[in-house]
Amino acid sequence: MFYVGKSGEKIDGYALIDEEIGKVEPITFVTLISPEGIIEQVEIMVYRESHGGEVAQSRFLNQFRGKTLVGDLRLNQGIRSITGATLSAKALVTGSRRALILWQTFYGK
Repeated sequence: MFYVGKSGEKIDGYALIDEEIGKVEPITFVTLISPEGIIEQVEIMVYRESHGGEVAQSRFLNQFRGKTLVGDLRLNQGIRSITGATLSAKALVTGSRRALILWQTFYGK
């Protein structure tokens, strides 16, 4: 489900809360998308895995800012992985791409 942020009638952005499986546990995260379809931020809400929690650090998550579907939103091609957290990093990339595809389907021009 998308959440739409508005100031009056002006749309400020969109948020999609989603889950993606890391190694064995779901990672709950939110993807914030601008009205133009650009990722503004990805934030982890709940990280359940015993390893790989480094993906919740801003150093990793800041890589998603400014990414689009036509850009380099792929693991090791625009998003650098973290040793020991490869599956969690891949899960977040997959989920962020899905968020942009859904945004494009429902709100894109």
